[in-house]
Parts: sequence; structure tokens; C-alpha cells
Amino acid sequence: MKNKMYKLLLLTGILFGFHNVSAQVLTLTNQLNIPFDTNYIIARDGFKSGIAFDSEGNKIVVGSCSGKNVAFDASNMLSTGVEANGFIAKYNSKNEIIWIKNIGGSKHVDTHSSIDEVTDVLVDSENNIYILANVDLFVSDVIDLDPEHPVTNSIIKNEKLDPWDHAFRYYTDIILAKYSPEGTLLFYKEINGEYLVNSGYRLGFDQNNNILVTGTVGGNITFDFDKTKTYLDNHDIITYNDCTTPFIARFSRDGEFLNVKGIGGAGVVRQMNVHSEPSGNFYITGNYHSGSGLEFFINDATPYKTPKSMTMQDCGGEKEDIFIAKYNSSEKVQWAKTINSMLYDRATEILTDKNENVYVTGCFRGNSVDFDLDNTLAYDTKTSASGGTAFIAKYEPVNGKLVWLKTIEGGSGSEALTMFIKGDKIVVGGQFQGNVSLGNLSLNSTETNPFIAIIDTDGNWETAKKVDQQKSSAISKVKIAPDGTIHFLGYEIGITNFSGLRNLEVKGLFMGEGLFDKFLGTVTPETESAEEITFFPNPASDILYIKSFLNIEQLYLFDITGKLVLSQSGTKQINIKNLPKGIYFVKVRTDSGKVYTKRILKE
Repeated sequence: MKNKMYKLLLLTGILFGFHNVSAQVLTLTNQLNIPFDTNYIIARDGFKSGIAFDSEGNKIVVGSCSGKNVAFDASNMLSTGVEANGFIAKYNSKNEIIWIKNIGGSKHVDTHSSIDEVTDVLVDSENNIYILANVDLFVSDVIDLDPEHPVTNSIIKNEKLDPWDHAFRYYTDIILAKYSPEGTLLFYKEINGEYLVNSGYRLGFDQNNNILVTGTVGGNITFDFDKTKTYLDNHDIITYNDCTTPFIARFSRDGEFLNVKGIGGAGVVRQMNVHSEPSGNFYITGNYHSGSGLEFFINDATPYKTPKSMTMQDCGGEKEDIFIAKYNSSEKVQWAKTINSMLYDRATEILTDKNENVYVTGCFRGNSVDFDLDNTLAYDTKTSASGGTAFIAKYEPVNGKLVWLKTIEGGSGSEALTMFIKGDKIVVGGQFQGNVSLGNLSLNSTETNPFIAIIDTDGNWETAKKVDQQKSSAISKVKIAPDGTIHFLGYEIGITNFSGLRNLEVKGLFMGEGLFDKFLGTVTPETESAEEITFFPNPASDILYIKSFLNIEQLYLFDITGKLVLSQSGTKQINIKNLPKGIYFVKVRTDSGKVYTKRILKE
């Protein structure tokens, strides 16, 4: 009896210790790999993708894929032609596909072909879905945005152009489309220029829940964003200024054009993100290549001008700098900053916290790169690793002064490709290679490996983990679901992408989830949960039951090391029959947002 009591006391001590140390544990689970049988090359600006959640806990994932019978699961397969196609996939809370769509043509004209891709996704309060896509019109078949519902007007007119007459012309349509929760196309809008590739980058909501679209149009034209109407002030028109013209366009949720702002002076802009606040302020960032600087906005009588880029202005644009800017609800620019070097720099995301402090993440390359040219600060200048260095920077909202700058130090190279903010925590995702450090944290990989890290809004790294993949890979998107679960989407790399030209050979996709205690809800100490929720039997050998009057949304079972063993939704029992004997840790999240914890012993 004494021996048994001693063992129970020892177990209790171990388990309390585990409970304490696991409070900041980040647990990652790789749930699905989607291999391609046909690789494709993405030039320069990386793999575009998006994740969004509706009010019912469903997840919508967008991106691009390539090959025959690309298996998103055993019964949902997509096939493409010689180039990649975009996709939209809607999953329920159990990660089961509700519906999936293939976006793009299959019969491309080889001499002009470019990939079809869905670059971003939003969900409104009624669970309607908005996507931004780039589709190649050099196809000999049609492009159908909703083949599952033939009664809708979903066919995009395909361009059959003589390749000999258009030897240097690439014709890509930017598509803004809206779908019902069931996947029926409600409308689509086309945005296109001439010559050079037209690209849609990102979506966002403004303070009135209108749709923001960022992108670039190319060609020696004056472009009309609303050919159905004539406006006295011509606020639907922007005029070509060089190789491409970046824009931020605004549409109502019914697809009605509202306005557009063009950015001038850029030889090439290859990425642009926009984030809006309820105050009516807007924050934008992107990559540009211009010897004459940028003009915000070319529609204005007196555009706000930034310093010229350190790189030469031409349409090749292999070396790029970063811009960050703020403008208000009257669309007047408040400030603009540039981060530049003689090499390739990239901003991938811009977000704000509850106080409108601005966070920008990305990658820079070069020596003595200054993140705040307007102020002399001891911490604003950094030198990168040979393959580039990932950064996250915080700026105050009034005049854009740098507050802090954090980097992933060391290794062969690193890139921060995505981030998401929840409360005072920031989740960052991307890739790294070699021995790298994030403050006092360290990661190591001989291959290009995906990572997820969490940093607080004061600039303190809290935790970081690499995502185990068998081949070189990167994370392109992270998003936190309403229930606090971290969701991520990544891609497998065939050719290393630590290069200025950023040519990526994409070979497949992967998706997974992560758990971080502080995102799961209000954690209730075990001593307070005895009357509300109980687990029996404990110890258990086969089935662990949960007795409670509360509605349980999700169960998580961890082993003693903090590794997630299984996750279940909508149930009050766990089958542990096939698990090894030992100590486990259960977390239960209820529909009220509380998280209850319990230690169990598997006999």
C-alpha cells in the first residue's frame, strides 16, 4: 500500500511539473500531404495562397496545384493541363472537404503559358466567399469559374490570339469572384491590362466591409476599372506610368466598383499587401524596383513621393526594395518609408494591433540595411545572412518610427513569408536553413525547412518549431481559427529559393495545425474544474469518458513530452486502447471558450 501511494505521489509531482512547463508549448501536427506529379516553376514573387474561416468553423483554403489526379483526399482529386491551376477547397472542422473547385484552363498555348492561381480569400459575415485569382487567357479551351453549377454565368471569354503576332505578349486576367457558402458563383469582375503579366496580389476588408483588391496592371494604356459607367472626376481610371502600374481598388460586397488608387514611379511592383482599421486608416506594404521612387497616389493632384530606390529602374526588376505607407479615410498619405539595399528585399505581410501599431514581416539581403532612414536608432540597421534574413519590424502609427526590429540570425538563409496577430501574440511562418537563432531560441536543419514561431508585441520570442517535412519546404500562410487553433499551408520545394530571382519549383502542398495554450481560450485550473467536468475511469485502459453538463467543442490528448497524440471534436469519450501505457494530458475546450485540463494514466 505504501509503495502504491508513493508511486501515485510521484506521478502527481511529475504531472504537475508537466502541466507547468507545457503552458507555453507549441505543438504542430502535419495532417495532410498533397503531392503533384507535375512540377511547375513560380518566378520571383513566391507561392501565393490564402486561408479564411467562416462563422461555422469551416476553413477555406486557396492556392494552386499541378498534375493529374492531385489528391486533396481519397475522393477529391483535381487535374490540370501543362501548367498549374488554381483551387478553392472548403473544409469542415474535422478537416473533411465539403466542396472543392478547379480554377483555370487546361489547354495552354505553350509559348505564352503562365500558371493559373488563386492568391487570396476572404469570408464575410454571411459566410460568402471572395477569392482573388490570376488566370491565363492564352488557352484554347474555356475557363469556367463554377463548373459544378452550369446555370451560373461563370465562363470567362478565352482569348485566341496568334502567338506569332503577339510574340512578347502575356495576357493574364485578374479575377475577383464571390461564391455562396455552398460554392455557387454569385459574381465575378475582370481586371486586366495589356502586354506584361497582370497580377492580383491580396484581398482585404475596409472599415465598411467593402472589398479591397491589390495588384498590378501592365501595358501602355489608360485603364478603366469600371467600363459600365462614366464618372465626372474619372476616379475609375488610372494611367500607365511605366512597366506596370500598382493599384488598390475597392468594390462593394455586391461587386460594384467604388474607387481605385494607383501608385506611380515603379518600374516593377511584384507584391503588395493592404490592411485597414476601423478608424479608416490603411496600411500598405510591398516590393518595388524603381530608380525614381514611388508616388502615392497618381490620381492625386500632388502625389506623396518617396526617395528613389537604390536599384536601377527597368522592367526586368531582379533587385527590389520594400515600401511601407499609411493613408487615412480621406485617402491622404500620412507617411511612407522605404527599406532598401542593392540586393533583393521583400515584405510579405502587414498587420496592426489594437493600438494600430504596425507590424511588417519579410526578408532582406545585404549589408547595413537600414529599417528607418528617417531616424537615427541604435537597432535599425542589420546585415543579412548570405541567403537572406527573415525579419519582423514594429512601427508606431503616427509617423512610422521604428519601435523594434527582430531577425532570425545565422544559418544559410531564412524568410518570413506570413504572419497573423492574436491579442499580444504574433505567429510567424516561413522557411530557414542551417543553425538559426530567434533570440534565445534555436532551430537547426540541413535542408530548407518550414518553421512557425511566436513573438509577442513587445518583441520577445516565445517559442519556435520547425515543421518536419521529408523534403525542402516552406510555409506560405498561417491563420488562427476562431477557436484558437493555428492552421498552416505550405509547399514542397524542388529548387532552393534562396536567390534573388526566387525561381521556385513547386512539387506539392502540405497542411497542418498547431496548438498554443494562450490561443485556446481561458484556461481553467484543475482545482476549479472538479465540479464542472470529470474524467473516468482514471487510470483507464480502453475508453476514457467525460462527464459534464457543458458543451464540448474539442478534445486534445498530449503525451508526457507535450506531443499531440490525437484531437477530436463533438464527443465525450476518447479511445485510448491502442496507446502505450503511461501519463497523458487532456485539454477540453467548451463552447464558452474555456479550456479545462486533466492528467490521466493509461494502464
